[in-house]
Amino acid sequence: MFLKRYYFFLFFILADIPLSAMKWITEPELAMEHSLQSGKLILVYFTATWCKPCKEFEATLWQNDAVNRVQEHFINLKLDYDNYSIIAS
Repeated sequence: MFLKRYYFFLFFILADIPLSAMKWITEPELAMEHSLQSGKLILVYFTATWCKPCKEFEATLWQNDAVNRVQEHFINLKLDYDNYSIIAS
């Protein structure tokens, strides 16, 4: 009985934790390695310091809890367009 109450309490504590802290990998080789080990697909997000829509995504879409729950099923690769323009082409 104690264990059930503990899990119930733990569930409500974790439910209050925002899921907005996305876990991004920034190296393509590392993302490939994680993908091969886990069997998960890679979700690639290209961004740039000068990209206004990218900033809007970071402020809205990536802060959405539903989006973050779905993304737990992928390896999240965030690439700066200026550094990886060859891959983006």
